[in-house]
This record gives sequence, structure tokens and C-alpha cells, in this order.
Amino acid sequence: MHKIKSILLFSIIGTTLIFLVLASTIVGIANAEDLAQQAYLVFEKNCLQCHGDLGSFKESLFIEYNSLIQSGSVVPDQPDESELYKRLLGPTEKGAQMPLNLPPLTDEAIEIIRVWIENGAPDWNVVDINESFVKNKRILETIQHHIETLPIPNRAFARYFSTTHLYNGGLPTEGLQSHYLALSKLVNSLSWGADIVNPQPINTEQTLFYIDLRNYEWDINDSWTEIEKHYPYNIKYEGADQTDLRDLFLNLQSEMRCEVPYVHVDWFIGKASEPPLYNEILALPDTDTELETLLGVNVIRNLKNDAGVRVWRAGFTNSGVSENNRVVERHKSRYGAYWKSYDFAGSVGRQNIFVHPLSFNHDGGEVVFNLPNGLQAYHLFDATGMRLDKAPVEIVSNPAASDPAVYNGISCIGCHTDGMKSFTDEVRPVIQAAQDTIYDKDYALRLYVEQSVMDIFVKQDTERFITALTKTGNSSGGIEPISRFHETYSSYLDAAHAAAAVGLPKNMFLSKIQENANLQSFGLQVLVEGGVVKRDTWTSNFNAIVFALNTPVVASIPDEDSLGTGDIPSYPDDAVYIPDPNLRAALARMLGQRVDAPITVSQMEQFSRFSRTGHTKNGVYVEGEDLTLFNKGIKDLTGLEYAINLKELFVREQREEFRGNGISDLTPISGLTQLVNLNIGGIGNHVSDLSPIANLTNIKHLHLGGNPITDLSPIANFTQLETFGFDDHVPLTDISVLANMENLIRVGMWGPRFRDMSPLVNLPNIETIDLCGNEISEIPSLKNAPKLKNLYVFGNNVSDVSILQDLTNLERLNLSNNNITDISPLAGLTDLKWLDLSQNPIRDWTPLYELSKNTKIEPNGFIFSTASTLVELNGTFTFNIDALFVRNLVGWQCGFSFDPNLLEALEVTEGSFLSSDVTQTFFTKGSIDNENGLITGFNVLRLDGTGLNGSGPLLSIKFKAKKVGKVTFRPGDCTLGDSEGMELPSVVPHLEIEIVEELPTPEEDIFTGPKWDVNMDGKINILDLIIVAKYFGEPITENNQRADVNSDRVINILDLTIVASHLGESTDAAAPWVPALDSSIHGLDAAMIQAWIAQVELEDDGSIAFQRGIAKLQELLALLIPKETALLPNFPNPFNPETWFPYHLANRSNVTITIYDTHGTFIHQLDLGHQQAGYYTTRSRAAYWDGRNDVGERVASGLYFYQLKADGLSYLRKMVIVK
Repeated sequence: MHKIKSILLFSIIGTTLIFLVLASTIVGIANAEDLAQQAYLVFEKNCLQCHGDLGSFKESLFIEYNSLIQSGSVVPDQPDESELYKRLLGPTEKGAQMPLNLPPLTDEAIEIIRVWIENGAPDWNVVDINESFVKNKRILETIQHHIETLPIPNRAFARYFSTTHLYNGGLPTEGLQSHYLALSKLVNSLSWGADIVNPQPINTEQTLFYIDLRNYEWDINDSWTEIEKHYPYNIKYEGADQTDLRDLFLNLQSEMRCEVPYVHVDWFIGKASEPPLYNEILALPDTDTELETLLGVNVIRNLKNDAGVRVWRAGFTNSGVSENNRVVERHKSRYGAYWKSYDFAGSVGRQNIFVHPLSFNHDGGEVVFNLPNGLQAYHLFDATGMRLDKAPVEIVSNPAASDPAVYNGISCIGCHTDGMKSFTDEVRPVIQAAQDTIYDKDYALRLYVEQSVMDIFVKQDTERFITALTKTGNSSGGIEPISRFHETYSSYLDAAHAAAAVGLPKNMFLSKIQENANLQSFGLQVLVEGGVVKRDTWTSNFNAIVFALNTPVVASIPDEDSLGTGDIPSYPDDAVYIPDPNLRAALARMLGQRVDAPITVSQMEQFSRFSRTGHTKNGVYVEGEDLTLFNKGIKDLTGLEYAINLKELFVREQREEFRGNGISDLTPISGLTQLVNLNIGGIGNHVSDLSPIANLTNIKHLHLGGNPITDLSPIANFTQLETFGFDDHVPLTDISVLANMENLIRVGMWGPRFRDMSPLVNLPNIETIDLCGNEISEIPSLKNAPKLKNLYVFGNNVSDVSILQDLTNLERLNLSNNNITDISPLAGLTDLKWLDLSQNPIRDWTPLYELSKNTKIEPNGFIFSTASTLVELNGTFTFNIDALFVRNLVGWQCGFSFDPNLLEALEVTEGSFLSSDVTQTFFTKGSIDNENGLITGFNVLRLDGTGLNGSGPLLSIKFKAKKVGKVTFRPGDCTLGDSEGMELPSVVPHLEIEIVEELPTPEEDIFTGPKWDVNMDGKINILDLIIVAKYFGEPITENNQRADVNSDRVINILDLTIVASHLGESTDAAAPWVPALDSSIHGLDAAMIQAWIAQVELEDDGSIAFQRGIAKLQELLALLIPKETALLPNFPNPFNPETWFPYHLANRSNVTITIYDTHGTFIHQLDLGHQQAGYYTTRSRAAYWDGRNDVGERVASGLYFYQLKADGLSYLRKMVIVK
């Protein structure tokens, strides 16, 4: 019998999801049961959140059926007397209309409630139990019969879904059908197949559904394997009386080649619609750019070249999920539409899309894209484009949901019920009205298209989606089925549904609970008393509940010897639940008993050590690999929680614990507080959460292998830790928790992607740091690690090793596979016994020549070099062959080949290394074959037979470059020999040089100053500002590219701000800036500076760079505005026939200059108009007079006066014309 959980109603009815919309009137409801279920659906969809079992307003009205009747809120047969019904119609004297502060329920929903009450308000809990309870055996047999109808090649691709447990639990037909519709929509929404293919029912009850993985391309993505990893309800029928069921189940596993032949539909809807499973089934990439590549969308190219053709954009302020702006843009994709939205945490500065419609800075977003079948999938991303499972609530949220966070998949499905949601663009009108924009207005208008264009796209994409949706059996409008049952699944189970989930009728299950103390220990007694159990509680205990219901046996007995002797005893009260058959078999071997015999708590307490080669029991160590947990295929550690005396859990080869297993959960060992050594490495394990072991603070040795751990904070209190390590690529980026581990002696992390190793620098007892394959680019100072002897930082991005020059206690140092070029800081590390620098771009090894006499250094052997890898045509160069870090070298021989079309060998010279200690050598001069490009027969031998350590020149060859091209020198027969006549190991490299027509400009002639020194004169001053301003808004070219200071491909006020913030700086560390005007700067005036300041203030994001830039510009402005208005002497004076009148203007003003003769007679007036404050002193800015009077005649020689009127003042000066 399906018993609906008690729910509550009153204050805020309907805040859960979407209001119920029915397709037809209530006339068609056939009977009281259906009528009660329809009424319940109205309450469930509109009232659960606030008035359900856990609702905030339970005290005001409790909608458990009996409570509604007893409280008088519902009066059977009398809707007009029922307060609940009246409050749905409008306010009453007892309160406001419901839902409070929300739109009222639809007329159809209210009518359902009225008809339900009018017909006696039948109890929705009274549902007849299905007369034909479908047992698990029938489920397995039905699937087996269906499998046998499929061609043998197709059987491995067959999988099944089941609602049988819902049917057995009493879910009405409507509920079962709705689950099927939700399943059809979700399966196809997780499909990369080209067509809509709905699951096919295979039984008369229509509760078992068949799919072919290939229809959804789940075989390509291995999606069912991901489903299996998460599925918690896979019953394996390990009870003693379940042999027939177990055989059926094993046969299905074999035929279908899978672990889980079928899954529950409600679980699939609840979990496959949300991360991580949603992402895994679709195989969504980690970034938006990878997704775009998958879908054939080139966002950057579209935005750059195809605005209005391949990409269309709109922006608005109210998105429904964010309080801030949202921008959406549509791209064409391989399967239809690709809608990309950009969301913002605020609306100021670069987050203001109305000021920055082209260059906004977003904080995250959502992608809505068509699948090949026409439905939609979703991808949330952060500001960097990385995929998010859950969006930050400060950016987007769903206030109508019980959990307001927006999750990838389910939240988007619940929002986009009919495909793309319509919107009204608010940005284009702003662009159209804008004047003097700092962005390309024409481009912006092409991108932000007319509303009618966007409406057509939204309509097209909606129609595509609804067409596909209809094929799944669903229709647009109404309650979104996936969201509905996602919410339902996550809540609780009543007794009928819990019983059905384990394959038992309700009464039988309740009887077993009353009889079985173990079942009661899981909190199931509440079901006997008519209550419910929460979903997460049920799921976490499911396997243990099944074990308690069925005496467990091992599916297969590993071997005869492991059975032990004696009869199988009955299960004692303290038998330990060990669901994993492989763990049970391994422990049974250690105990010397049958693998199907019970293992008791007292037996588990005997163990104190599981190691690589054996175990300790009762203080006696038993050796032998067969007595370990190594490579046993163990997936579940449940049962080990009783091994409370365990101190060492080393069960992998060479301390590779759990190797060959599949461990993902450490919860069973969370109470083993005596553990000292713990290792969860090895192939196959997938532990991501360390929180279960947070209290195991006695651990001294912890190895995490290649498990995908991202958070080390659970081990923050492991202060006794001495050794710690990873050994594979894992997503860990933060190791700061290790900074306080003062007892650490050794740290080894091969693979974690962290960049900062500073947490390791102050560890007083650290002796070995072993880091490989991380993302370290800088080694911090390790002077506070006095015991450090061994440092390995290889396979990283280190380029500077100068910080290591003081670590004179180091004995072993591995810096291989980095980007090191300068090794001179290592020359003083004379205590080094071993140094590895292989796979670095080192050209000059000479700094370590002396060190190599007493230190073994890798690489070693021959080394080839030239002064440069670029050679000019017809030039000559010397090719050197040196011994590099060799030990006990007595002699060598080597041959070489080269391209005779490109090179000509001129001469060969013996090197001095083997005779550097004055020992005589015998040099065999070989031959040069320029026709075939061969140099052969050269060798050198020390005549006294003693060996030499170190490095030095062996041979040099002078070549002439004959033709442009690339030359690769490859060794021929090259051998190094020691004093015993044995060949020394050697890595013989090759060397490539390029012959070019002309050598490039030397690096010393290339400008390396800062970008804000635009004119590259070593000073950042007004000239740099002028250059940037000159090119505002112009396309980037070779001539003006330095004006694009911030390299955003746009020359605008942001570039000028950067230059202004650095005004006065100098590449030669000059004195502090003292602003000065340069008379050679044409066109610079106060108005220009004021305009710059206004634009910068408009863009101001509060950063230090902006504030400093504004301050510098204001200093400039002060220099360009004189304190007083003044008229200066004209120049030249005397003059003939023209002159200029310079002046200072302290305030904006109309300016006129009038010329008089000595009698005061008017000659001419210069009306200069309204001018900004500033200095008007240069020829380009001063007032100009051509020496003519008011009628255009040249004036005679003599004395004249000129008068300036400006700023409410008048100034007079005299001048002379001489002819």
C-alpha cells in the first residue's frame, strides 16, 4: 500500500517549483482513489516546501489527511465551509489568500480541490495494494526472457529500468505513467544519438523497460559503467536461500557483460539529472572551449568575424535567476543552436554591460545546446570557462526551490521546460542612443541584433525542442516531470516503498523489523509505527539492511584450500557484516576457516597488522602473500571497523595498499584510532574524500596513491605524520595543510597539480622532498629546513635555481625535465653525491665541470654544441664535441654524418680534455668526406691508461655554411671507454642548426622595456600619452600596435590609463617624476587632459592602477592650467608682415584680441571664440595676425597696440612693424 508522507500547508503555498496545470477538466476522474490522488498531486506540487513534514509553517496547518479533517480545515462534502478551500479563492477573516505573496493556484488546480472535498474528501492514503505483488525472481526471469529474444551480438548492449518497486509499493497508475514519461525525457536528454528512442516496456504491468545503449551512444562514452559506480540498490542475492535468484542474476551479468542489469527509475531520475552523474553520462568536457570544439562552435572566430551571421547577442537586467545583468548569445552549432549566457556578481565597472557591451568581465555562465535529437543539454561554467557542478548563489540562484543553488542539469531542466526562455534585449537601444562610444558602435549593432531577429531564433529553437519533447511522450506546459520526481526521490520512503525496494511485501518487511534487532539498529522501527525514513539514511544503510535480511554467502569460493575444515556454524549474535565477498574470503584465509563461515567481532579484534607479505593476529606475525588484502578485488571495506586494534594497514605490494582493488569509501575504517600506517594507493581505487579518517590522528605514515583527492583539510590534525605521499596525477592544487606538520621527514608527491611548494619550507625535520609532475615554476627558499638532504623537483616548470645555491648540505638533487638554462648557482653544492639535470634546455654546462670531478651528474657522455644554432649563409662555425660529466674516461672514438648539400667540413682539431692533467694522448686523425657528408676514424687514447673524471672538449670541427636549410648532426659509432676497457654508458645527443640568409637582430638590440613605454625612449611621459591618444579606436596595425598597451586588441582609454599610472617611471631608475611641458608637443592642452580624465573616471573600477592614473593626469592638468590670465609679448617683434600673440588663460572664457594704432583708431579684431583654460604660447596655439587691417590692406610701419579681453579682464601691449 502506497502511503504518502504527511505534508503541511499554509503560509507560502506553491513555492516549490511550477504550478500545476491540468490538460482537462475534472469530469473525467473515474473514482474516489483517482480523485484523492489528483488532490494530493496539487498539494504535493504546490505546498510541500512550506507545509510538508519539514516545512517552516507546519504549526499553522498540517496537511496530513487525518489532521486536515480533524482540524476542520477540510469539511468533507462542504467545500464552501472548508477554510483551506476558501483561502485558495481569496482572503478570509482568518488570513490572506494562499499562496501568500505569490500568484494564486490555477483555476484547474482549485477546481480539483473543490471536487475532491465535494465528493467526501476521500483519503489519498487508502490505495488498494496490487493483488499481484511482483517478486524479484519474476523481475529477473522477465529480463532473462527478453534477453533471449535479442540477437546474441545485441545482448551486451541491453540494459533495463524498473518501476516494479514503485508498483509493489502501491504507486497509482498515474504515478507510474508519469515516472515513465520522466524516464523517456531524461534518457533522451542524456543521449548523443540522432533520434528520440524511448525505453520499451517488456512486461504486462509496464514496469520494466528495455533500452539499447547504442541508441544513445552510451556504449561509446561507457555511460552505463558510470551509472553502475553510483547505483546503491544492486541486490546480489547472497542469502543462503537465494541460490536460484543468484544464478539468474549472475547469468544476466554474463549475458549483458555488466555489473548492474537494471536500475530503479526513481533513482535514475533523482541522480542522473544532477552532477556528477549528469556530466559523466553525457561525458561533458571540463571547459566551455572543449565543449565548443565538440559541437563545432568557434566562439572567438564568430565574435571576431561573423557578428550577425554566426553569432547574435542580447543583454538584459532581469534574468530570473540573478539580481544582476545577463548577456546571452546564440551561435550555430553542429546540432542546432548553442546558447551561451554570461552572468555577473555585480553591475559596476566591467560588469556593466550597458557601458561595456563588447568588453564586459563576466563571473560565470550557462550553455544551453541542442543534442543531435533536438532536446537540450546544459553546461555551467565559471569566469575561466571551467565546468561547474553548482553555481555560486551570489551570482545565480533558484529562490523557488528548496535548495536555492543552481545545479548543472536538474536546475536547467526545471527552468527550460519548453526550451529556450524568451527575453527582451535592453542593450541595443542603449548602443543606438550612445554618442562618442569607446567601443566600435557599428560592430556592436551588428552583434546586438534587432529584437525581432532574436525572437525568430528563440521561436525556432523552442519549436525544435518541443518537437523532440513530444516524441518522448511529454508535452509542453504543466509540471516538468524530471524536476517533479527528482524532488520526490530526494525526500523519504514509507514502509510500503521501503519494503518493495528490498523485494518484500510491506507486512512481511515490518514483521522482520520487529523480529530483527539489526534492522531496528538502522532506525527502521519508525516504519512499524507508521513513520517514514529519509532517503539518504535508507541509501547509506541499504546493503547492511539487505545483509541483515538475508544470510550472506560468497558467490564463488576461491579455492578448495581456503575452505578450512568443519561444519558451517550458525551465525552468532556478534557476526560481522562483511558484504564484499573478496574481503570476506581474504579474512577467512587469515583466520584459517571456511570462507562462508561467520567472522565475529572478537576475531576481528585479534588483528593488529595487515602488511605486504602477511598479517599479525594475536601478536603473532603470519607471513605469506596469500594472507594479505593485496590485489584481491576488494571494493567495500565494511567489516574492518571491528579491527579496532589494527595499527598497520599495508596491503599492497611494497606498501601499495588495496592495489588491484576498487576502494572508494574509507568510512568503515574511520574508528581505527590505533592506526599508525595507512596507504590507500594502488590501481583501481577511487577515494575522493578523506573526512572519514579525520580522527585517526596517530597516523605517522600516509600514502594516498593516485586517488582523486582535492582537499587535504581532513588531515590537518595529523601532527605526528612523518611520511606523506601521492604517486599519480590527481586534481589536488593546495598542500597548505602540510605547513604545520613539524614531524614530517619525507614528502613524496608524484602527480598532484599544485604550484606552490612554500608549505614545505619551514619543516624542521624534513629530510626528503620528492615532487614530480606538478606545476611548480618557482622553488622557494628552503633555508629553514636544516635537515634536508634529498630534493627532487623534476617534471615541473622550474627555470631559476639560484635559490638553491645556499643549500650546501644537499646530497641528492634531481631537477630533470624542467626549463632550466642557467646552472651556475649549483656549482658550489660540493656535498652533492648525485645531481640529475637531464631533459633541460641547458646550453652551457661549463659551470659544473669542476663539480663533476667528485659528483655523479646526469646526463653524461658526449655533448654537441655550437656558439649559436643560427648560422649565416656563407659563414663559418665550429661544431664542438665535449665529454660531459664522465667518470674514469681513458679514450673515445666517434664518427659523424652531415648534409653535404648544406655544409662543407674545413678542419678537425683535437680537444684538450684527456690531456688536461698533462697526460700524453694518442690522437688518430680520421678522414673528412665532404662528398658524402661523413667524418670518420677520429679517436683519442690516454697513453698511461689512467682514467679521468669531469668534463671538457674532445674534438672540434670547423664548417662552412653553403646553402639555406636545417642541419642535424647525428652520431655514428661513438664510444667512451674506461681504464678497465669497459664501455661507459652514454646518452649521445643530436644537434640541429639552421642556416639563414641573414642573422636576426641581436637580443641586446631588441627593446625589452615595459609596454607602457610606448615610444621606447626609456621614459614614460607625455609623449607616450599622446601616441596612445592618437590611435584611439583605430584597428591594430604594425605601426600602432604598441599603443595597445594592455594587448586586448582595442586602443582606448584603458591603454591610456595604464600609461598614465606609470608616468615618470624610467627604465634607468631615474629620479622621481617632475612634470614639465615640452614645447615640441603639439595639440596637447587642458581640454584634452580633462577629456581623458573624464573617460578614465567613467571606466574606474576602483583599482590602484586607475587611481594612480587619474592622479597623474590631474597633475598634468594642473600644469596645463595657469594660475593667472596674462598677455605675453608678441613674437617676432618687430615683425613684417605677420606675428603671433601668446597668452595664458586661467579659466574658460571668450577671447578677443583687438589691434589699435597710436591714436586709438581701430585696426583689426581677432575673435578667438570660447576657449578652454590653458597655455596658448606656441605658434600652433597662440593668436595669429597677418598684418592686415579690417578691410584686408597691409598696415604701414610704426607702433601699434594689441589688447586681450578674456576672463572678465583686459590686457594691453605694444608692438612694432618695420618694413
